[in-house]
Amino acid sequence: MLWLTLVSYEERHFVELGWDEVVGRLLRAGISEFCGIEDARVHFVYDSLKVGAGALKEADAALDAFGK
Repeated sequence: MLWLTLVSYEERHFVELGWDEVVGRLLRAGISEFCGIEDARVHFVYDSLKVGAGALKEADAALDAFGK
């Protein structure tokens, strides 16, 4: 399972706050594993409010990489 997570913060700020770990753990362990899905990954699309269509391109690239 791949979680594509849109984040309005820049990556640096999001990571400094520690939210990447908290949100990633919640999605992987708190939801996916609880539902019996053991292979779950989280991909953050940072600064998604500012990048517009670029956010969709990054999400597409993450989906392509996940499928390989």
